[in-house]
Amino acid sequence: MKRNVHKRSATHLMSAVLLFAMGFLMSAAVTQSAVAHENEGFIYGKITTRSGNEYEGIIRWNDEEAFWDDLFHSYKESRPYEDYLEEHGHRGKAEVKEVENDLRDMERDGEKLERDMDRLSDRLERLAEEREETSNTDRLEELIREQTQMAEELSKLAQERAQLAMEEAELESKRSRIWSFGDDESISILGGALNINWNDSWSGGTRIFIARFGDIKKIEVIGSEDAKLTMRTGSKYIVSGYSNDVGTTLVVRDNTFGTVELPWKKVDTIEFMEVPASVDPDFYRLHGTVTADGGEYRGFIQWDSEECLSIDELDGDSEDGSMSIPMGNLRSIERRSRGSAWVETKDGRRIHLEGSNDVDQSIRGIMVEDPRYGRLKIPWDAFDRVVFDDRSGSGEGYDDYSPKKLEATVTDVDGKTYSGRLVFDLDESESWEMLNGDYFDIEFDIPFANIKTITPRSRNASEISLKSGETLRLEGGQDVSEANDGVLVFANGENKEPVYLEWDEIDKIDLK
Repeated sequence: MKRNVHKRSATHLMSAVLLFAMGFLMSAAVTQSAVAHENEGFIYGKITTRSGNEYEGIIRWNDEEAFWDDLFHSYKESRPYEDYLEEHGHRGKAEVKEVENDLRDMERDGEKLERDMDRLSDRLERLAEEREETSNTDRLEELIREQTQMAEELSKLAQERAQLAMEEAELESKRSRIWSFGDDESISILGGALNINWNDSWSGGTRIFIARFGDIKKIEVIGSEDAKLTMRTGSKYIVSGYSNDVGTTLVVRDNTFGTVELPWKKVDTIEFMEVPASVDPDFYRLHGTVTADGGEYRGFIQWDSEECLSIDELDGDSEDGSMSIPMGNLRSIERRSRGSAWVETKDGRRIHLEGSNDVDQSIRGIMVEDPRYGRLKIPWDAFDRVVFDDRSGSGEGYDDYSPKKLEATVTDVDGKTYSGRLVFDLDESESWEMLNGDYFDIEFDIPFANIKTITPRSRNASEISLKSGETLRLEGGQDVSEANDGVLVFANGENKEPVYLEWDEIDKIDLK
């Protein structure tokens, strides 16, 4: 009996020790999390330049994107699932896409040729100026030889550009012929008085790449406006052009050198990583509540698609002259008219500003990162008022992003269901990718990770049920209208032939 008492005492002691240890660890974790959370939403990483130098710290895309939930935009160079259009009888549709891809390649080749021609022309001008100024015979002969060589190269480039222009014209003609004489998928109504062809409703065009910076693992610069992106899921994408997210200057607050500006052409790789808890910038992220058509939206704010930090400035003209006001000093901005706004500072002063795209209809949009939806872009005409909060953190940290492949159950109009890996619109296949649509003239970019169900409602609209409990009826754009290219469901396994459903065959998509 005595041994049993000792045994119970030892057990109680061990339980107390374990509880104390668990409590201590939880307390330490909470404390560490609280310290790290304040600035963990900033983009952070290591940039390696072509010269081999490395810079590590908070990174900003020129004077715009600065946080993990900001969006990186470009064009996708390829769409691996396009072949299903041709396999399922949409030959013309697939051919148009192929031709348009070739045209984009030619456009980039043409831009490169023009840059090379401009470089040679500038060099020829400098050589001509030097010839006029030199009196050295040997140097004069050298300049003449170099001029002759440059002129020959310029002539060759001009011929290449002319040939490229001819090929572009031929492709444009081919695209027109496909549109005119493509798939005979039409119906006649009223004895042929009205013909409807699928080509009339298909938007065509290129596919835009959109991802949150937090979903990207690495960026490799491979051209003046080109990059190879490795996502955190392991997927790789070649992207080019479309926005200044490729080709811009990167600003890194290096932990040793301070602020360093790196032109895109000097960058080799960008490797993203979690922000160390020791990083403490002397500015903070803008946060507040925006009142606009359709309701109120609350979250982190990027004004004019640019100003997102407390040190960024709002520009405008007052009755007393030009002003540049730090965003961190503002309490509210209210649309007064198409060309002006009322601005109130945190100390209670109120002023009328006009004369810049920060305070009139030429604004590039008011971005709100609302956790219920994702990223919203509000135009001036739909905007009413924003009220800024004081310092409110910086958003989720890099380690909070955990993208995965899309999984769903798709129900067709006959009630039959298909479950498996999903490829939406023959393009989006991972949870970091975005569904796009409009609601009250407000543009929504919603990560598929936030979506519960997608239900087509009309030729131009779909109902989107979100995991936050919100429901939106989105219109316009390819993702939510009949312009959608349909879905693939790998219902029988990854290595088996997927089920292809056209958009008008879909009743509902339930995402897992």
